Amino acid sequence: ATIQTMFVQLSTSISSVFIPRVNKIVAEKKSNQELTDMFIRIGRMQAFVLLPVFLGFVFLGQGFIQLWTPDGYTEAYIIAVILMGSSIVPYIQNIGISIQMAQNKHQFRSILYSIIAVANLLLSIAMCKRYGAIGCAIGTAVSLIVGNGIIMNIYYHKYIGINMITFWESMAKFIPTILVSSAVGIIMQFININRWSTFLLCGAAFVAVYLIMLYFTCINKTEKLALHSLAKGVKHGFRNK
Repeated sequence: ATIQTMFVQLSTSISSVFIPRVNKIVAEKKSNQELTDMFIRIGRMQAFVLLPVFLGFVFLGQGFIQLWTPDGYTEAYIIAVILMGSSIVPYIQNIGISIQMAQNKHQFRSILYSIIAVANLLLSIAMCKRYGAIGCAIGTAVSLIVGNGIIMNIYYHKYIGINMITFWESMAKFIPTILVSSAVGIIMQFININRWSTFLLCGAAFVAVYLIMLYFTCINKTEKLALHSLAKGVKHGFRNK
């Protein structure tokens, strides 16, 4: 629960900054293309942050939980992976909630989420009886994938005016970064993570590979300029100190 809460906060801390911008675009009745561009831009920013956290947890999380918690929490790793993996799509698209509210088209989402909640409850009960806590996580994951991953994407495309095909084409540029980072993560499975120092070194190496791949294969010129500007600001801040 703690890990999942932190995962949510990473996403909402980014999207919440852009809510005034969303309201302005909708109020001024700007084109759907502008909404799509903003949806993609914010979604990519959230993916930049969430993907290394998720992938890092997939490959290093088991060692982390063994270091962080006492014996008896081995299922926590599997449950966290299932919940984090199934919630990535709604978390990189949560600016869409603000868009729906600005357009006064959030009624559908409210109804859908009510249905998802009931389906999640029934499915989780059935799965829990057979697979325990992991079954509950699977029930939640299935509900999220169907509701947020499929139905809401169709709704965004058809009724909100966001071109979801373009959105997913943009997200596909993360594939090389994901594949190479995952390959590094698989290699790290041969390392015995029994100390915090080992965990931190592996985590730093993993993040370094992710950032290098991200810079050279994924981010566009505008994002690179923003990254350079951020780096200069951080460097200037350290100099002032």
